[in-house]
Amino acid sequence: MVDLRALLAPASVAIVGASADELTLRGRLTHTMVMHPYPGPLHLVSRSRSTILDRPTVPSLTAVDEPIDLAVLLVPASAVAETLEEAGRCGVRAATVIASGFAEEQGQAGTVLQRRIRDVARHHGILLNGPNSEGFVVPARGLAATFSPVLDRSLPEAVWGETMFRPLSIIAQSGALGFGLYEIARHKGLPVDHVITTGNEACLDVCDYLEHVLDHGDAGVLVLYVEEIRNGRRFMALARRALIEGRPIALAKSGVSEAGRRSAISHTGALAGSDSVYDAVFRRLGIARAGGMEELIDIAATFARYIPRQRPEGRRIGIASSSGGAAAWFADSCVSTGLDVPALDADSRARIDPLLPSYGSSANPVDATAQAIYAVGYAGFIEILSESPSIDMVAQVATLGTTKIMERESGKLAAVSRRLAKPTVMWSYTIPARRSIEIAARAGVPLMADMRHAARAMAALADHAEAFHASMAPFNELPDPIPNPSGNGVVLCEAEAREVLSSCGVPVGPAELAASPEAAVSAWRRFERPVALKVQSPHIPHKSDIGAVALDLSDEAAVRAAYRKVLDNVLTSSPTAELRGVLVQPMADPGVETIVGSVTDPTFGPMVMVGLGGLFAETLRDFVLSPAPVDEAEARAMIGRLKGASLFAGTRGRPPSDTEALVALIVRVSTVTLARNNHIAEIDLNPVIVQAHGLTVADALIVTT
Repeated sequence: MVDLRALLAPASVAIVGASADELTLRGRLTHTMVMHPYPGPLHLVSRSRSTILDRPTVPSLTAVDEPIDLAVLLVPASAVAETLEEAGRCGVRAATVIASGFAEEQGQAGTVLQRRIRDVARHHGILLNGPNSEGFVVPARGLAATFSPVLDRSLPEAVWGETMFRPLSIIAQSGALGFGLYEIARHKGLPVDHVITTGNEACLDVCDYLEHVLDHGDAGVLVLYVEEIRNGRRFMALARRALIEGRPIALAKSGVSEAGRRSAISHTGALAGSDSVYDAVFRRLGIARAGGMEELIDIAATFARYIPRQRPEGRRIGIASSSGGAAAWFADSCVSTGLDVPALDADSRARIDPLLPSYGSSANPVDATAQAIYAVGYAGFIEILSESPSIDMVAQVATLGTTKIMERESGKLAAVSRRLAKPTVMWSYTIPARRSIEIAARAGVPLMADMRHAARAMAALADHAEAFHASMAPFNELPDPIPNPSGNGVVLCEAEAREVLSSCGVPVGPAELAASPEAAVSAWRRFERPVALKVQSPHIPHKSDIGAVALDLSDEAAVRAAYRKVLDNVLTSSPTAELRGVLVQPMADPGVETIVGSVTDPTFGPMVMVGLGGLFAETLRDFVLSPAPVDEAEARAMIGRLKGASLFAGTRGRPPSDTEALVALIVRVSTVTLARNNHIAEIDLNPVIVQAHGLTVADALIVTT
């Protein structure tokens, strides 16, 4: 753990390179620092001016006659290392480097310069924010070490009096986006206790800042913008801590293109692209991923209002609206995010019906009509819906461009919001007036101007609640590590992989390795059923691609002919491949073809996968990842998240599949992966044929590290 209080809660600050010229970044930052109520000593360092903004200056850090916690360096990139050396000699404990011109630039010069300032900072024990940072703000301390124009006094106040929203802590790997998020949060009346932009992270990374706000901040919600997470295992540990403590994370991450996928030997590795891994980690830890800035803050606002006090008990949402069309469209958005819009119970409908004109409807969504909304008010319908046993959360669809109804019932809305146990949001299908935003914020009701954000925010609440409850479930202790099967950097072909997996309790079923046509025929006779022949070679991971597989062989002549043919195909297409025989395996009973595997991600470690498999695994791309360990509950949830999950229920006369056998296999692969996590890079079981009773691992491959 790194103690960042000298950086983010400094007892004294020096601005090196201070300026009065607000047309420059140096001047803007100087003005911002001076105009905010920082209570400690603030020293302005300038070689050219004796006073700046009516404050005396000193010519250098060495001229400051008291200890300095934080130095804000407003010097060119070429002078940063020398200035850091001076700061180190003066005992400065922390610094933020605003200058650009380091590793973000093309070529090696900037990278070399960044490495140099990193070494200087480490040598002197200086906590270094940046370089290429836009600084940070800690409003409660009056600390505004940034040049961002978002800190102009012309912006609205962050909070209108007492608030029911817990504070946000914003940490961003982009300075502009970090302060853009801050501006949106303030516009919505949300309290913010930190805004930290990390810059190039030469020394401190996003995990260091995340740990600081968990240890020392008042944050109820952590709002992150990330481009890369360098220490995945540490991030996961911190995110799990935040989940358990009831301080949810709302996050945006850039870099989702297919260019991020890596090449891999197995189907598992090919499917597990970097962005898929990020999504799996976020889902497991209850982290809500947003697609835009306002969506991110809308999700954060909903988290800030309802977690941990009012976690939803399920995914059922009740909708009331002054517009039938808006209600129907919003219901579609809710369903598309994974929420349920169930029929309303009879008692609740009986309470609503007398309030509606003949052209209204008490079904869910409730078409309250403008007439009933004007008579009853938004709060009245929210109250009825929130008391319904049929739903877990409420959305009020409104038109808030005019404030008459909101002004009239602001007190009732606040009272209902404080009394009711179910999360509630409002979506305005007209641009909400500033006063409407203020009334909703004071009442403690998250208000959104985009229906997709409102639906996504409520789905994120449900997702977080599910992740929280899953994190509380006990999990069996992991087994002791199993010895490495065959050295490092080795591809184990199916015969070898089956032996290893069988020793670990994975049900791989019978098979025999044959070195001649006669041996293959003998194996076929012992199995007493049709067989498959598969050439075994560590150099041929995908056997069907080159005709190294023959299926459904049911007589001696067919087995002999197929043996010769598959070997001839290999010798033609891969003449240098090392051959280890031909595997003879009984044909499996029909069932649902799946893929089960694991891959060791370089950032987050072992990941477990299940998907629809067979020859088209990479074409269908219907798969789900989850960080290991995976227990039975998580394995069931993974299967349920597949697009083709309904196939396991049985179709066109086929019986339901034995999903519990698949669950057990997923858990076993997770256990093996962790037990061998220093040796196994990938496990690929494809296809795994899930039958009515049990399953068959029809092919297997292991890649060691």
